[in-house]
Amino acid sequence: KTKQAQSSEDRARETRRKLTEAESELRYMHTQAMSTYVNVTLMQEDVANSVRKRISGTLRYVENHYRRRLSPRIRRAKQSYHA
Repeated sequence: KTKQAQSSEDRARETRRKLTEAESELRYMHTQAMSTYVNVTLMQEDVANSVRKRISGTLRYVENHYRRRLSPRIRRAKQSYHA
């Protein structure tokens, strides 16, 4: 082989090696990004579910608390209204 041909092959081999490295790095970055996206999404769902449960529990508590406190008054008011 001539020096020029050998040099050209060496450059092509080096370019392929760099391209393979870049592709490998890109695949790794993609995997990391997907993992981060999934983890963040799961955390957001966990937070949303936790808030939803706390709000539901609080609303149930308030509803039951005031129902117990107001129930006798409402019955008396109805009785006096119908009397």
